[in-house]
Amino acid sequence: LSLSSDDLYGKFNRRWKRALLKASKLGVIVRSSELTDARLDNVLKSYSTLQKRNKFIGIDNKLIKELSKWKSPNWSFNLFVAELVCEGERNEEVGYRVTVRSGHTVLDFMVTTNEKGRQVEANSALYWHSIIQAKESGCRWFDVGGLSEATSKGIADFKKGLNGTPYQLVGEWRKW
Repeated sequence: LSLSSDDLYGKFNRRWKRALLKASKLGVIVRSSELTDARLDNVLKSYSTLQKRNKFIGIDNKLIKELSKWKSPNWSFNLFVAELVCEGERNEEVGYRVTVRSGHTVLDFMVTTNEKGRQVEANSALYWHSIIQAKESGCRWFDVGGLSEATSKGIADFKKGLNGTPYQLVGEWRKW
């Protein structure tokens, strides 16, 4: 996150830039939100729906609830809400992203968007907003999560499109 916002954006591939432009043109706005119990319930309901529809296990709701309660100067659980601007009506929430800040690193923890959110590229807008917020809060790194042979092609392409700096963990080993 040491690059300027313009330089970070400049590193994105064409798919990413098109998605952000589309989200903007279609009226997607992203804002940071206070994490109330009611808001967390909405996020978890949306995430459960996504898990069922896409047939994956994901992060356990109990773990998410516990982590959301932690607070310290070096730890924060951050919620971002994507809304679609509706004329004459209240804006419609179309997606959520949760990041966790620990020290100088922000981890992309979970995301969920509904069908309308996917159509208007809310996920990309949520990602960009969370990256900018991490940068502005003084963080040095934004961890998009792992990539492996088991990562689906769509998710892998999405993450690779950021053109970040890949790294590999050494793994775990024990000496007997």
